[in-house]
Amino acid sequence: MKTHNFDDSNTVGKWGESVLRAFLEADPTLRRYQDVSDVESYRKMDIDAILHFQDGPRRKIEMKTDTYTTGNIFYETESCVEYNTPGCMDKTKAEYLYYYFPGYDKVYILRMDKYRIWFKLHKHMFKYHTFGNEKKSGDTHSGGYAIPMKYLEEHFSEKYWQVCRVPRKFKKMFEAPEKIRHLVA
Repeated sequence: MKTHNFDDSNTVGKWGESVLRAFLEADPTLRRYQDVSDVESYRKMDIDAILHFQDGPRRKIEMKTDTYTTGNIFYETESCVEYNTPGCMDKTKAEYLYYYFPGYDKVYILRMDKYRIWFKLHKHMFKYHTFGNEKKSGDTHSGGYAIPMKYLEEHFSEKYWQVCRVPRKFKKMFEAPEKIRHLVA
């Protein structure tokens, strides 16, 4: 079983958010990027940012950064197995998930309401995994399903997702802290 160091995972996540923010702000249709990741009411809803577009609509988003290059997207169903705490995929109130894979220079943009329904219908196709989480307060485990990216691309309606290449220049704008460089190279 793989074990994640909570502090390293948090550092990777913050770095990934910086890269995605720069990528998103380069979009000429975006009027404003509103970071709400430190606002308690939004943090409780697992919402990292609100995107305000030129043509009016707003989009509440959750961002994840995954450093693995297994070809899978992880659908977390339990953030803490020991306490039966819902995973981020079911807990977030974000309208869209921006799932960034620096090893592939890709971000998957998934409409959460449709993604949840799709996952529940297809979950039997995927293997359940648990991962250890090293924390100062004690070790716990998160659980969920590894969904092959290829399967998702072939079986999830293109109306509800897209994949974008994240140019390397955005990664280069934000030097990864030394302790995580080997994870995001």
